[in-house]
Amino acid sequence: MLDFLAQFGYPILFLLNILETAFVLGFVLPADVLLLASGFLSHLGVFDLKISILISFVGAVIGDNIAYHTGRKYGRKLLKKNGRFFGIKKKHFDYTKQFFRNHGNKSVFVARFIAYIRSFVPLLAGINRMKYRSFLLYQISGALFWSVSLNLTGFYFGKHWNLIHNKIKLIGETTAVFIVIIFVAIYFYRNWQKGRQK
Repeated sequence: MLDFLAQFGYPILFLLNILETAFVLGFVLPADVLLLASGFLSHLGVFDLKISILISFVGAVIGDNIAYHTGRKYGRKLLKKNGRFFGIKKKHFDYTKQFFRNHGNKSVFVARFIAYIRSFVPLLAGINRMKYRSFLLYQISGALFWSVSLNLTGFYFGKHWNLIHNKIKLIGETTAVFIVIIFVAIYFYRNWQKGRQK
């Protein structure tokens, strides 16, 4: 197994990092696990730590950019045409557009550290026409910190692999649920406020 990873591990790591956000694969396999594993394999001497960090970083940047440009070019058109099947209305477009105008930079950076959430934030940034320069700056910054921190965590705490993996997975899932709850609460609160004003 270690021989196989030594031969094909880098291409697999690179490809899966791209696919996580480019094709929303992160809902199936969050890349946090991959980066911790690559750090751990670097600890074992199977991978080179610097190469693992570089591959993780470049893969994340490419994947996010594919998602951003896909959303920018096709997302709004597809959602306007088919959004009604998913309960998406014009007010939802307006809300997300305003959100990315006010909080887009922070969202792109922070989402990189939150499993599941980061899978669709670049796509939404593109759909809502976030300025590409801003997107790229915060996306690259987030991807760099993310790839370095997780690979180093896997490298230095390799012997506690199971504990770290479970903790990070729990934190990511809890944070994702918490953020969704906040958005839902804000949405219903605003609708309630509008109902009172009528």
